[in-house]
Amino acid sequence: KMREDWKGRALVSSHIISVGSREIIEGSPVAKEVDGIYASELVSSGQIFGGKTHTLDGMREIVSPFSKSKPLISIAKGEGRHVDDIVQRQDYKVPQQNIIYIGDGMSDVPISAYARKKGALIICVYPPGDLAAYEKALTNKRIRDRVHWLVPQDYTKGSPLWNIVNERIALI
Repeated sequence: KMREDWKGRALVSSHIISVGSREIIEGSPVAKEVDGIYASELVSSGQIFGGKTHTLDGMREIVSPFSKSKPLISIAKGEGRHVDDIVQRQDYKVPQQNIIYIGDGMSDVPISAYARKKGALIICVYPPGDLAAYEKALTNKRIRDRVHWLVPQDYTKGSPLWNIVNERIALI
């Protein structure tokens, strides 16, 4: 809906960067709503060598809390570029200060520190109505020092999260 609202005025894209399983995310309804999924990927020798077996043999890609910045940098630099590619700041596809990062767990703390230093807006979300989760996030210095906003995880139009994101897009 947000893309529709900003069509012709701003390019809005969304990506999932997760320590979870790529296959599970790709099988969820949200997968068709995002522009990219960066997550840990399971692999079988059947997939690698064209065989018929689909026994899980390992991981093709592992996304850890400390490696989440890698896909964020690649998104900022542009499709097909790598973290170590030298790109002048003015040539970034998405300037890092135009990134809005929404995190929902402790695996987002390291990337939040990095992204905040680069000028991104950092939003921490918690389950709506879960006062214990809100208190836990609010009293955690590591979270509090890295995020700009702590709001309920409600992506509906008119919610605090929706309004914060739209206000930032308008500023950009």
